[in-house]
Amino acid sequence: MKKFNLILLLLITSLCYSQTRSPSDDLMNFEPGQLIVKFKDDYRVNITYDSKGVGTTKLDLNTVLGIKAELKTSKVMFFEESVKLSVARKEAQDIRLKMSLANGVTTNNGFKEPEITTLKNIFKLEFENKDENVFGLIEKIKSNPNVEYVEPNYVYSINDYEIASEITYDDPLYEPNNELGLATPDDPLYSTQSNIVSTNIDDVWTDYNTGDGTQVIAIIDTGVDYTHPDLEANIWINTAEQNGVEGFDDDGNGYIDDIRGWDFINNDNAPLDDNMHGTHVAGIAGAVGNNGLGISGAAWNVKLMPIKVFQSSGRGNSADIAKAVEYATSNGATIQNMSFGSYAESSTLKAALDLAYASSLLVAAAGNDGIPIGPCNGCAPFFPAAYSYVLGVEDYKPVYDNYDQDGPLFSKYEFLWNYELSAPSTGINSTVPNGGYRLLTGTSMATPLVAGAMALYHKEKPSDSKELIFGNLINSSGSTYVDFKAAIEITPTPLLKFISAENKDDSDSQNGNGFWEPGETIEIFPLIKNYWGPTTDVRVGIEFAEFEDTSKATIVESEIAIGSISAYANLKHVTKSLKIKLADNVANDVDIKFKISVWSGPDKEYLSSDEYIVNVKNSILLYGVYDEDMTLKADKEYLVTNNLIFMSDAVLTIEPGTTLTFSDQAALKMQENSQLIAIGKKDSLITFTGENTKWAGFVFPSKTRSKISFSIIEYISLNGGNSGYLFGNNNGDNVELEDILFRDMNVYTFDAGGSGQFGNEPRAGYTRLNLYRNFFYHTVLQFDRVQSYSESSDDLNIINNETKGYHNRFGMLSFGVTAETTPDMRINVLNSWTSESSNNAYELSSYENDVISGVEAYIGT
Repeated sequence: MKKFNLILLLLITSLCYSQTRSPSDDLMNFEPGQLIVKFKDDYRVNITYDSKGVGTTKLDLNTVLGIKAELKTSKVMFFEESVKLSVARKEAQDIRLKMSLANGVTTNNGFKEPEITTLKNIFKLEFENKDENVFGLIEKIKSNPNVEYVEPNYVYSINDYEIASEITYDDPLYEPNNELGLATPDDPLYSTQSNIVSTNIDDVWTDYNTGDGTQVIAIIDTGVDYTHPDLEANIWINTAEQNGVEGFDDDGNGYIDDIRGWDFINNDNAPLDDNMHGTHVAGIAGAVGNNGLGISGAAWNVKLMPIKVFQSSGRGNSADIAKAVEYATSNGATIQNMSFGSYAESSTLKAALDLAYASSLLVAAAGNDGIPIGPCNGCAPFFPAAYSYVLGVEDYKPVYDNYDQDGPLFSKYEFLWNYELSAPSTGINSTVPNGGYRLLTGTSMATPLVAGAMALYHKEKPSDSKELIFGNLINSSGSTYVDFKAAIEITPTPLLKFISAENKDDSDSQNGNGFWEPGETIEIFPLIKNYWGPTTDVRVGIEFAEFEDTSKATIVESEIAIGSISAYANLKHVTKSLKIKLADNVANDVDIKFKISVWSGPDKEYLSSDEYIVNVKNSILLYGVYDEDMTLKADKEYLVTNNLIFMSDAVLTIEPGTTLTFSDQAALKMQENSQLIAIGKKDSLITFTGENTKWAGFVFPSKTRSKISFSIIEYISLNGGNSGYLFGNNNGDNVELEDILFRDMNVYTFDAGGSGQFGNEPRAGYTRLNLYRNFFYHTVLQFDRVQSYSESSDDLNIINNETKGYHNRFGMLSFGVTAETTPDMRINVLNSWTSESSNNAYELSSYENDVISGVEAYIGT
């Protein structure tokens, strides 16, 4: 029976492991009826702290936040000492920034240091009703000017690892291999630990050290079996509590009798592991080495601090994890191991990590969903591993492994999110509860190997900054895995890279609109990142790319000196800029390629170069709010650079032959009683198109008629994440679309009534959407939840339309109707069909004058 249960467990766990989750799922996975709110630091929430540093407030937070939901509890999340320390660090960081700006330089002296969010004024709210609309409350609370952020209490999970063997107990299955090095331990299962050899930890043991017990690794996980014979001697002990009075908080840290860490799930001092994940992680980092038992940890002699934040099911939440990080930081952890993560970014957890970075090296798993960090379609960063000041650990080859597709020395993200290191994660042998050993697979197993090796590194090079450690680890890594011996021995040299630039067009009384137009002088302020050792006299230069037409622009300032840069720092001068002057005759949407180079000193040491593109706009730029009539003519070029909004009774008239181009995410919105009149001719069509492929469509929430005919509408992308409809919105009225070619559009919803719909939501008895004689090519056309809310009839007329071609994997015509109250909804679908047949395309030729009342019906699929 025992064997059967084990096999069943293996099957279940493997199944769970193989079913990777979608990043969007994490955003919807949170503790029901709970929120975390941070008020701004300068807002007085009247928090008082007791002698143990626990904060409370007598304020009615319902009233302060302007919400009606009934609160069950409201708790100040962090202790007074942590709050004070975070505020002091924030103030010091602000002073450093002001001093650098006074010298014309903005530099983070070690860019890995986070921009600190303090732990002040952070509350965990729990509501009486667990079914409370959390996102509705968030929207209300966000509008409060005294609130810095509000977020759900996100759920985290460690259930994405794989069990790769049965449990081994006292009888080892493997013989020791005494040929692996002079410091080879006598642990009988050591020969199974190829992860040690492949990262050269065994050579660190031989040539340097095996750990001296001074380093404390916080194991923030499912707890640790601290009675395990291979771990017990290396478990962190809080001597003040061990030698103190039972039932009393002897060290004043807010936790009673926390001799071996803390259990944030059961709120007690026994953080034992009821899952096995945490014990396995602990063994990889610091199982006792050379003791004749089981395995050897990366560090033979180290202190492991058990902190339980995940239940036996593998479930935890961001509030508990943030408290665990605070606990580890306050109690002296020099390294914090986080073999977990989420695609949902928690500002509260980040704030705790901001503080922890000052005293702890942070290490986290990249995840096991096979998803690249991005940015790209289908990509997503995994937190906290993605943070630039956390060592994010991936593996370099398994299909399950999340990975950094452009490597650790580059990031297109504004906040420079990256995974930095690779380490073995497949079939890793380590400790499990009750004295056993087992092979598990997942980046959770790669992470503690790095954490344990860092204990050895700290012993050998205690004065190295975290920034220098990052640089040494990354730049000494081999083609596969991190090489810890090489990281200790390597000599740092500067590694300079141009990352990005801030461009300005506001000098010499220019318009400063953020678009680069013919005749303008553009100032370019480069951001430089040094990925390794410090250097002085950093210089940046610009020149035309090879084969570029040099008549498009003139280089006015070709080289600037911007100062010195420390290890793993970034540097930008705020007053010195490269300068180019654009030619007067450059056409619209033309790219000019340059090469920006960075180096050190007059001899151009450590030189590197990157391509840089300036895009010129030579159109009439439209954006903002208008309350007067406007006419667009065919002999002009127009570019909608941001949302273009018409108010009052304004009429936008677009003449035949005109092309209106939209930048990404820009939309045309007709508000109040405004009108759009775009009536083309058969031989002179009006074109609505995207500059790229992602403009955001039209909104007609007015009560007057708008009409588009003899036009081309193309390259729209409306997804569930982009608020808005292609045509219409709540209270839309009388939108007529006739003789239009809809081409290469991606318009769909993820849920009924969600954003991204093709049509509007008829309401209050006056809404009508008419589609006459239109042709849909390579276009998804989907109507979800067309609604009626009054006692009079509303009409959706779809007459003489045709579709052709396919786009992605969605149906060609999908119409849904929901009558949510008692009125009738009239839908006319006449002579509308698809010219190709497949499982996703259906002929539509009936349902003339159907009246649907109080039921849901679909025409087509």
